Amino acid sequence: MYRLHSILRYMLALAIMTGAVHADFRTNINFGEALLRTTPAPPGYKSARDAAHAVRKGRVAHAAVPEGIPDNVLVEEDVPYASRENSSLRADVYRPRNTTDPSPILVFVHGGAWDHGNEDSFRAWGIHYAQRGYVAVAITYSLVQVAPYPTALNDVREAFRWAQSQAGNWKADPSRMAIVGQSAGAHLALMAAYQPDSAPRVQAVVNFYGPADLTDKPLRTSKAVRKFLGGRRYSRAEDRYREASPMTHTSPQCPPTLIFHGTVDSRVPVSQSDRLADTLQRNNVPYLYDRIEGWHHAMDLYAEVNAHCLSVMDLFLDTLLRGEKP
Repeated sequence: MYRLHSILRYMLALAIMTGAVHADFRTNINFGEALLRTTPAPPGYKSARDAAHAVRKGRVAHAAVPEGIPDNVLVEEDVPYASRENSSLRADVYRPRNTTDPSPILVFVHGGAWDHGNEDSFRAWGIHYAQRGYVAVAITYSLVQVAPYPTALNDVREAFRWAQSQAGNWKADPSRMAIVGQSAGAHLALMAAYQPDSAPRVQAVVNFYGPADLTDKPLRTSKAVRKFLGGRRYSRAEDRYREASPMTHTSPQCPPTLIFHGTVDSRVPVSQSDRLADTLQRNNVPYLYDRIEGWHHAMDLYAEVNAHCLSVMDLFLDTLLRGEKP
């Protein structure tokens, strides 16, 4: 059950008064009234089925993908960051064309149940953040068809080390780095961020509806999770499922964490993020949990939810990586 804490909690009475439906925020970071100024989340649905039906009927607009590259953004596509047998791992790099101050670096990790997806899904966000003065690095990683866990996690760590090494070429600041992931990519992002001894120190992590505890139902019986962990069932590999769960690695040393999750997500239950937020609170880890009422998995594919999430992410990253006051 979703538990409440006596912490800063924004039910956003102002949004209700103006007729907007906003997300339910939980945070122990003092954003002042800045959360009230973020783009409101749109009204949601009673179930994932209802939301999917609205999408099929065209009542929900998809988020736009830019057709070209703005003049103030430089893009390098398919840049190799690591070699693998008969192939290489690649990244798309988006950076501001004209900048005087070193840019923070954002590494984006795509979703797709660890067996599909690619870096192209972050094209719009890469352009957006380059225009805001960030270097955005959207990466590929080894899918389960190539090798099971922990290969993909090691790829993400290697991408971070590579990005850190390229900071001078990008006019970027390697001491200000964050990682952003969606779904399976969020799982990898959390794992990399919460195990600082095996990767460069991460200053912030953004988790879009990622699995946090693979030992919990229904994830421990998921075919995708089993395939990711090498085909072994939970009953025969409990330690492996536990070790591969971000929840296992939470501690007071975890970096500030932003969590997005829809309440009617039928693929990764919202209880996963509820429990993660509870654990971060107990460990006094700075966090912001954006629990979006009535939206399902991959909700940021849709224009109004995307705009809401982007405005909240802007606030979080600008505060944590650029030291801007909310």
